[in-house]
Amino acid sequence: MRPPIPWVGGKATAASSLVAMFPPARLYIEPFLGAGSVFWELPDKAYEQVVLNDINGGLVNLWRCIRDRADELMEKIQWTLHSREEFKDKILRQTGKQSCACNCHGDLERAVDFFCLVKMGHNSVPRSPGNWRSGKEEIKSLLNPKFDLAPYRDKLVNVVIENRDALKLVQEYDKKDAFIYLDPPYAIPNVKTLYEYVMDDDQHKQLAEILKGIKGKFLMSYNDGPFIRELYRDFNIMTGSWCYNSRAGKTDTESCPDGAELVITNYRIEEEFPLFHQV
Repeated sequence: MRPPIPWVGGKATAASSLVAMFPPARLYIEPFLGAGSVFWELPDKAYEQVVLNDINGGLVNLWRCIRDRADELMEKIQWTLHSREEFKDKILRQTGKQSCACNCHGDLERAVDFFCLVKMGHNSVPRSPGNWRSGKEEIKSLLNPKFDLAPYRDKLVNVVIENRDALKLVQEYDKKDAFIYLDPPYAIPNVKTLYEYVMDDDQHKQLAEILKGIKGKFLMSYNDGPFIRELYRDFNIMTGSWCYNSRAGKTDTESCPDGAELVITNYRIEEEFPLFHQV
């Protein structure tokens, strides 16, 4: 099941291969949820307990509304016009420069604005969504009569959804029978042009130190580079590459560059999987 929204750094292309490498566990933890490409790919009832987290409050509010108020949310989204004026109004509300005319901008209305900005804008960052998408396919995607949030709601039943610092969350929820999948913001120059919430070098180092001492198992997807390879030199590392979602559908290598990624684990993976190979 693909995520209902696009998101920077999403792993939809690699999700099935990543999930195939997950070990058995009782508790599943995902501290950097984003659009949840990997979570949506998990088999039903694969884990007894699931904890999802993201530092982005607007994103977390959307997932909670899908879990708790999916029918109301879906109705509002389906009645939202894909228009330039609607797009501008939602940007102003999202950035706090305009209040709701009826003073009713609660969690549900915030979730509608968040969802529509991600779908209507060229960037999948609601606070900086770029230009309005005016293409036919974008309009169809928002007004699709088959659009249904029910499968996502069902997947989120009994799931804990947190809005906390990821590093603290890992330390709090870590247990011997836990498995943690991590997909942190990239450690690259100009990272702020991609993400609304980023990690500096010290935070990347703190995360590595935390993972060295956890009781459970983890698998992490990261950008490839000397800094990350040095931080995780004592762990198992695999490399992989694929066409990022933002370039999906392109046929030539120049317009669809492979993304160099690392998969890092604290357990050994013996099998070979599509897209990845051992370092």
